[in-house]
Order: sequence, then C-alpha cells, then structure tokens
Amino acid sequence: MERLHRLNEAPMPRRSNSPAACPRASWARGFLLIDAMMASVVLAIASIGVAGLLATTYAQTITMRENATAAGLARQLLEEIASKPLQNPDGSESTGPAAGHTTRLSYVSVGEYNGYSDNTGAMVSADGTHAITPGDGEIYYRSVTITYESGISGPTAPSGDFALVTVTITKPLPTTTPPTKTTPQKTLVTLSRVLTNVSWAI
Repeated sequence: MERLHRLNEAPMPRRSNSPAACPRASWARGFLLIDAMMASVVLAIASIGVAGLLATTYAQTITMRENATAAGLARQLLEEIASKPLQNPDGSESTGPAAGHTTRLSYVSVGEYNGYSDNTGAMVSADGTHAITPGDGEIYYRSVTITYESGISGPTAPSGDFALVTVTITKPLPTTTPPTKTTPQKTLVTLSRVLTNVSWAI
C-alpha cells in the first residue's frame, strides 16, 4: 500500500513547449510570418496600382473640365459674331476692325472680328458691362479668323457672300514664368461656322 501511494504521488511529466519538442508549433509560426510578408507585398502592389488609377482619373477630369470651359467660351463668341450682319451698313465687307472701333461693342459686321483675340484676364461680355470668368482659375485665350468664300464650300476670296468664322481656344503650356500671349499654347477647342447673306428659297 505504501508503495502504491508513492506511485500515485509521483509528479506527471511536463510537456515541453520548446521548438525542438514541438516541431508543428514552430512550423506554424514560420507559416504565419510568410503569410504576413506575402500580404504586405500584395498590398504594396495594389496600392501602387490604385494610386496610378487615381492620378489618371484626376488628369482626365481636369482635361474634361478644361475642354468644357473652352467650348463654352468659344460658343459664346461664335454666337455673338453670328448675330452681326455679314456686310457693313454701306454694303462693304471688313477684314478687321474699322478705324475707331476698338471694342466688340463697336463692331458692326462679321468681318470686324477678324484677328480679334482676348483672354480670361481681360475677357468681357459683348456690351462690356461685366467680366467673363471661367471660375477654375485657368487662363484661356480666344482668337478669331474670318475667311470670305465665293461659295458655300469655297474657294476663298477677298470678299463674298459666305464667310467662314473660326474661333479657337488655347491654353498656355506649363511654364515657370507668368504666361503671356507668346507663351507656347495648347489648342483645346476650335469651332467653325459658315455665315452667309444669301437668302435661300424654300
């Protein structure tokens, strides 16, 4: 009985937690470390891809906004020109502003707009009562060319019953100095319309 009692009191052997004794636990810890490293690499690659996509999307948004603004500025001026008669009151046709006509408010015919240009730093409405501001802080340049044609599809002529009106909107390319009219430009929008004083029979 005494011997049996001593056997019952003998301590149970403790289980070792050392890596050597638990090869499965060591392998599991190593597997988790590899998983974490792989996840980090995947996350880094995904972040680079998302950043590139966001940059492209932002650039496209800026381009679309600039083109929309430019189209609005071009349409405004083109409609203003189209509202004028093709000929002067005396029946002649102009190829530029007449003497003393220094603003658009004083223009009396389409041809007086030939060679006209302005920019958003000094762009005003036709009557000169208020400034035209795009609202995006960018600088846009407008220029007009008037070409007379002897027929609806040409050829060009010093004067004629048809006039091809072209309004071009440009924007200065990025530069380290304040942009001027001579700064290299990027063309954003070009709108054209043929005007005539010919009455069409229906």
